[in-house]
Amino acid sequence: MEALFNQFSTMSNQTLTGDNPFNPYDVDHLLHLFELEAYNSWSSSAAASHASAFAFAAEAESSIKAAESDMDALIAAAMDEFHRTVEEAERLSESETRGLIRAAEKVKRAGESVGSAAAVASKRYLDGAVASATGTMRSAFGSAARSRRFILVNQICNTYYQMYVVIIIKSFGDFEFLV
Repeated sequence: MEALFNQFSTMSNQTLTGDNPFNPYDVDHLLHLFELEAYNSWSSSAAASHASAFAFAAEAESSIKAAESDMDALIAAAMDEFHRTVEEAERLSESETRGLIRAAEKVKRAGESVGSAAAVASKRYLDGAVASATGTMRSAFGSAARSRRFILVNQICNTYYQMYVVIIIKSFGDFEFLV
């Protein structure tokens, strides 16, 4: 570009001093050379810009790929941690479930033994009540047999015995465990 300015300066000086007559074709040719030089300068600038843009795009793409690979590694690590946490939670819940089942079985056995003890106690109580009622009736029959009022005492004893058994059965509610 500097050479074109020197050539234009020389041509202008020659025309002004009269050494060379003014030739519009030479000026047109020189302007055409200026235009070509400007175009070449612009295209080299555009090429450099494109090259830097391509370099920037390549650098951005490599940064994106690095970020993607980092993200994939983080996701994989998070998924591994999640799976370990789930496995640990399952292991803890299984052991706690087994402990609860063992405790429930112990409580069930204790309940069964308490239930059987209650059944035995109620049976003994009923047996004692029946024995007491039977003893009362025997003594009543014995004393009634000695007196003339045997029939009246027999009726009273039967009524007393029936009431006593009804009271015992009602106090225990269900009669199934007594059978």
